[in-house]
Amino acid sequence: SFDLTIKKRIQPKLTGKLGLSFELLHLDGNQFGRSYTMNPGLTFDLTDTAATTLEYRLRKSDYQNSALFPTNRDREGLTHTITLDQQLRLTETFSLRFGYSFDRDQARVTSWSSDTHRGNARLGILLPYSLLLDLSGEASGHRYQGIQSGTSAVRNETTIVGSTSLNWQMSS
Repeated sequence: SFDLTIKKRIQPKLTGKLGLSFELLHLDGNQFGRSYTMNPGLTFDLTDTAATTLEYRLRKSDYQNSALFPTNRDREGLTHTITLDQQLRLTETFSLRFGYSFDRDQARVTSWSSDTHRGNARLGILLPYSLLLDLSGEASGHRYQGIQSGTSAVRNETTIVGSTSLNWQMSS
């Protein structure tokens, strides 16, 4: 994959961003798919300890059919995503981040098109000895717009993920 991000302060409390990326996916040595993504965004510094980010992402995905996945091209299309993210530094020790995003996948075949609502939260805790404890969680609801072949109902998925990490920050 290749990623390029440009950020520019537009005004004292407003920063603009433009990200571009290209990704190639290979499976068993053969190209499985590729994607192109563009995501402009704005970050508003509300205070010295709080910022809000609004971002739009457009992703074009192309897939290749194979013996293992003969209908893989059915999934290709465009994905539009809007994300609203809030970052707060509560104290020198605690930081909080939470957000919401909405994805609309518009695939070549309707049964692969979907809408997804996603919420997330993260608590960062700075510990002694340059350690950072990170607690995070995400919940998403995914609703497909058509009935997949071999099924009799529209597929809905709910995913809840939590993670904890402990990081040692090395600095000179």
